[in-house]
Amino acid sequence: GKNQGYNYPPLDAIYLDKYKHFIDRCPHINDCSFGEPLSHPAFIDLAQHFTSNKQFFSFVTNGLLLTKPKANKLAACGSSLSMCVSFNAATEGTFYKLNGKSFSRLVDNVRYFVKTYREKNDGAAPRLTLTFIVMKINRHEVLDFLRLTAEIGVQALLAPLHARPG
Repeated sequence: GKNQGYNYPPLDAIYLDKYKHFIDRCPHINDCSFGEPLSHPAFIDLAQHFTSNKQFFSFVTNGLLLTKPKANKLAACGSSLSMCVSFNAATEGTFYKLNGKSFSRLVDNVRYFVKTYREKNDGAAPRLTLTFIVMKINRHEVLDFLRLTAEIGVQALLAPLHARPG
């Protein structure tokens, strides 16, 4: 399983064709795969396929691979697309401690997506939620996170860190 560090190979999107007659009848498709969905070479194509088929498509991402080309394509999917981006921080220092990555890059990616989405969708706000799991390391940043989401103009979701079995 994922907790043991097993690396699953990327799913070939052709595999989904086997289930096309079922999938095409689903009103809502939610990606709950392992790993970062935006790293899959066919992910954007799948999002475009589902949303152009009038299906609601949602996924969770860390947002670090939400590059301008990907943001442009996802924004064009319109209101049939829903995305949650894991933040868990409101400063460069805390984000780096948690992820070893650049917080400013994440914020820039999200700002660009929101701006592009609004331009492509008559000023409408995207179905975008920024998530923040409250932990000892970041709880002092909750208010700053809420201010940031309000300033960007998207929804915030706060969740407590809870003990997980195993």
